[in-house]
Amino acid sequence: MRVAVLDVDGTLVPDTLAGSLPAMLAERGWCPPDRLARLRQAMAGSDPESTAAAMRANELFAASLTDVPCRVVAQVVAELWQARRGRVFPFVRPMVTALRRAGFTVMLISGGPHDMVAHLAAELGIELFCGTRFAEEDGLYTGEVAGTALPAKHEVVADLAGGRGVSWSPSMALGNSLGDATVLRRAGHPIAFEASPGLRLLAAEHGWPLADRHSLPVVLRNRLGLDQPPEPGHEPQPCPAPGPMPSLMPGPVPVRRPGRPPGAASRLGPCSGPGPASVPVPVAGPVAGPAGGPRVSGEAVRRAAQRLSERILAEVSARGAIKGATGSRAIESALLLTLLRREGRLPRRQARLHTYLARCAPAAEPFEAAVINATLHGITIGERERERLIDATFHRAEQHSSARKKLALAAILAAVGPEPFQVHAPSEAFEHRGQTTWTRLRLMAIHLLNTADPVAPELTARLLAATEHGQRHGVIEHMTFSHLFALLALHRVLPGHPVISDGIGHLVAALNPDDGLPFITSEEIFATATAGLALSRAGACPPTITAMADYLAGQQASDGGWPYAEGVRQTDTDSTAHVLAFLHAVDVDRYHQPIEAGRANLCRFIGPGGGVATYHPSHPPEAAMTANTALVLTPYRHAHAAPLHRAISFLLDTQQPDGTFERSWSLSEANAMFRAIHALRAAYQHHPLAHHGRLQPAITAAEGRLLATAHTDGGWGQTPAEPSDPVSTAYTLTALAPAHQHTATIERGLAYLLRHQDADGGYTTSISDQAAPRPLRYSVPILTNNFVLLALTYLHPGLHLSSPHRGGRGPARQDRARR
Repeated sequence: MRVAVLDVDGTLVPDTLAGSLPAMLAERGWCPPDRLARLRQAMAGSDPESTAAAMRANELFAASLTDVPCRVVAQVVAELWQARRGRVFPFVRPMVTALRRAGFTVMLISGGPHDMVAHLAAELGIELFCGTRFAEEDGLYTGEVAGTALPAKHEVVADLAGGRGVSWSPSMALGNSLGDATVLRRAGHPIAFEASPGLRLLAAEHGWPLADRHSLPVVLRNRLGLDQPPEPGHEPQPCPAPGPMPSLMPGPVPVRRPGRPPGAASRLGPCSGPGPASVPVPVAGPVAGPAGGPRVSGEAVRRAAQRLSERILAEVSARGAIKGATGSRAIESALLLTLLRREGRLPRRQARLHTYLARCAPAAEPFEAAVINATLHGITIGERERERLIDATFHRAEQHSSARKKLALAAILAAVGPEPFQVHAPSEAFEHRGQTTWTRLRLMAIHLLNTADPVAPELTARLLAATEHGQRHGVIEHMTFSHLFALLALHRVLPGHPVISDGIGHLVAALNPDDGLPFITSEEIFATATAGLALSRAGACPPTITAMADYLAGQQASDGGWPYAEGVRQTDTDSTAHVLAFLHAVDVDRYHQPIEAGRANLCRFIGPGGGVATYHPSHPPEAAMTANTALVLTPYRHAHAAPLHRAISFLLDTQQPDGTFERSWSLSEANAMFRAIHALRAAYQHHPLAHHGRLQPAITAAEGRLLATAHTDGGWGQTPAEPSDPVSTAYTLTALAPAHQHTATIERGLAYLLRHQDADGGYTTSISDQAAPRPLRYSVPILTNNFVLLALTYLHPGLHLSSPHRGGRGPARQDRARR
């Protein structure tokens, strides 16, 4: 098979066929102006020979098409083609005819949009062609590049040939840039057309003929014997240097062929430390206060731990699961009330939600107060006030600030305000590909709410399908927050639709006894894993601990990880690490297979820099998740020496000068610190001189920060400026116990925990450190109980708690004794 491979942009047309496509889409409201500006900026001043610049331009153009209906782009492309078809060089049609008569199979291969190349191919009667394709889903562009002709055009030739052998020696190739080099090198008759500087040098090196728009017919006649008559008065000659690269759509450019990333994106599960039971930390003796300092007797600690463990055990179901119920929150309750009002549904339930919000108002933080005022009293704030309130909400939580997270807060305020919904945010804030399942749903909904009329039917169809599928078994991914936004968006375009009615039924069923709606309906897996870690260290009720471990082993997902709740599809490294630590503590042999699969899952998250993200390896890494992973892999350090070394290096590199680490999913700085301290200490115990002696100074700096920030009441707050609370105190004591157990600071912290224990043995009145969407606080009361008990086991490792159930020492204590 003899082929003639023709480039398009800069070869068959003087510039680019689709150069004005982004601007045309922007003029019609389909391409966000900031996307267009970014694309133009990327191309302006870029090196015409730079593969990286061209790749970036294609990616930015694909991103500008995010959620744009494919039919809309097709219409604009067709209109653009009609305006541009006259730009095709006069020699092109006669050349294609002559090539076909001479027995060549003609192919068009371009880096421009495939749909635009298709119009040219149809005009020329060419059946084999290829351009850059943009990924589609549900009739909408996803914002990703699905495939491109480069960087290896010769591979595209083979694909287009469809299994027929290509004879390169009699074949011909025509191109104008280095992107055409792979086919020019292979073709027996290469021609550099109005060559770029880089291609001109390559042509001189290989002796390829040069041609321009006037001399090409003569070159084709002399080289191939084509009977196409040349234009009179022109002979082959060096062609002038090309002009600057067009400012928008480049010609053929190398672009990677990315795979579709799994849905992934805001953290749903709670935050907490890694399972310390998996950490080879030395066991110290019972707590004893220093001479002259306060003293808490071992018996008092044992009684407190006994009551607390019984309180936790009472939450364990016959299946071995703890539900992990979440407290009501004003935000979700206000969104539900807004939805019910707009749908005209359940007036009695509306009244009870109104009463719940009125009860919340006096103690509400500023952001929630604004949501309540808008919902109950119609008091809304202007755009500038909204921005100031959002910025103030992120105060002391700057690490959580991002365009997407700010969009979530702005959307809440807009949703409970007067219609129409309007949020001003950069277009990247609406990107949802590669995010978590619930984040994708929420962002699709916010995008639809924020879209000007008329809403594209493709957007409605996709959101409707995602909502209907997701709520088949209840609240979507247990996440009321995202589910509410989906239903509010559907109400805009399909009021009264059965899918909205079904969704309302699921949400109303999730209401708490106090008539408020929680952020999430449950988190059985994370709550059970953290409780099991604490109970196993305390030696409490081995049969129940085994039942809990069996339950968790049965909840492992197909990717080897675990989600935060039963029935949730999205797995995360936080839940996975805690479950693995618990299974390892209970019985390594019994749970060998799930442990192996879970370890493989976590190893896939450790990037080249050593950091570990929560939901997807491509997401930004976090210190807390990295420490979790390092702790779980430490017992298997010989099998994972290299990734463990990278993970510890990441922790050392990301520690702040004051000894802290980025707080990740927690509002308490001690949360990430206690995980990191234990991970660094485990690494130090196995190799003190590793990492150029940086381990001990890093541990000392972190512990010094915690020791210096103790409050006069003996406890610790989420930050040094905030009042003490039991869960932050528990995190801190767990971090300090191995090295500072016999100090007055630790003794006072222990006394603080015992003073604040509830009458029923728990700590349900503690302020929560959980935040989602960050930095909005939500509460899972059982988690405070779990981490306080964990802290007590570190402060008093000799606990042997009695149990209301029969059972011996059990595998949990045997495993701890081995370590």
